[in-house]
Amino acid sequence: MTGEDFYNRVDEIRRLSALLLQGQHINLVAPRRCGKTSLMREIMRRLHGEGWATLEADFSSCATTQQFFECLTGKIEDQLAQSKDWLGKWKDKLAAFGKSVKEVKFMNVGLALQSGGGASYAELDRNLRELLKGLAATAGNGRLLLGTDEIPIFLARLQLSAGDDVIRQVAVKQEISSLLYWLRDLRQDPSLPVTWFHCGSIGLENLVASMGLTHALSGLSHQLIHAFSEGHARGLLRVLAQSCDLALPEPAESRILERLKWYLPYFMQLHLIKLNEPKDCTRRRQPDYPTAADVDAAYEQMIDEGKIHFNHWDSRLDEQLTKLLASQARDILGWVANKSSGLKRDTIVTKMVSSQSAGSDARELERGAKDLLSLLQNDGYLMRDEKDAYHFRSPLLRDFWKREFC
Repeated sequence: MTGEDFYNRVDEIRRLSALLLQGQHINLVAPRRCGKTSLMREIMRRLHGEGWATLEADFSSCATTQQFFECLTGKIEDQLAQSKDWLGKWKDKLAAFGKSVKEVKFMNVGLALQSGGGASYAELDRNLRELLKGLAATAGNGRLLLGTDEIPIFLARLQLSAGDDVIRQVAVKQEISSLLYWLRDLRQDPSLPVTWFHCGSIGLENLVASMGLTHALSGLSHQLIHAFSEGHARGLLRVLAQSCDLALPEPAESRILERLKWYLPYFMQLHLIKLNEPKDCTRRRQPDYPTAADVDAAYEQMIDEGKIHFNHWDSRLDEQLTKLLASQARDILGWVANKSSGLKRDTIVTKMVSSQSAGSDARELERGAKDLLSLLQNDGYLMRDEKDAYHFRSPLLRDFWKREFC
């Protein structure tokens, strides 16, 4: 959502825009469904109105490095097609870049120079830098804001493609390392008038740290955003209720917040949709609608339809973790979902160790459990209270998980 459909985030827009105007490259950090992509797009829309050239590239469907570059090629082509230079200088440059992408061999050997004829990585790199400068030249202020979405999903998919093949794992890690350090070189190139804005539904820093490549993210400003405060959540509920012509009395509004507790825009929008379209359509026409009981019925409807609305929280585990780690993460989430008072880390680690076969390395399992807890916390599944107990961050997600998987 952007423009008139975008709600609030005034402080975040002001803070992040100021950083971008200073030339800082941003990696937006937040649990999923916090509205990272919408926030990025709204900031890009506003800065475009202030004279920036803007380009957004979504890499969520990419599974190989070649597809990554082909996606970027397509986005640049779409953008340059709108410029006055399209039929002249930039059409030839884009054709050269596209040819480089097709001829460079990415598989197994990373982004190494190719011999024996054909295009090299150096040619691809040079062509892309010239294209990015060309895009920046079309801007009123001579700068390009390049927004990327779901690079972490692409990298996780590429990492998992190696499977259990140790040789392939080494080659894929080299490929990912080369790509990340190449992106870092682009960010640090003073001759490129390009500012980068990264976001994604899983944490880039978590994924990169798991591969020992944290240094490849140097130069990025990691900026955190949160779910809405209660005041902003109430404001959003009123806007949503007005948009669907639903009178929302204060008791019903408070009951929604009481049930959700974690105020993600997506959860609030979904709750209002179900409240506006109850299973008993005659109830919607009653003068006392909606009551707290109606809010509870809408909540239960969300849980009943959980496979439609929340299953991505489960499927994303397979997209970023090996089969073993995804299975262990699901074990942890199941244990926590079944314990309303939460589980302490030591208890979770003990359960993890005892659930594995006798020959398993207890220290390795303990280290793995702690890493998984950190990942599940950073990605918005779990939170840790002051007593060191882990709970689901969202009661809605916990209720879905308990009903569906426990």
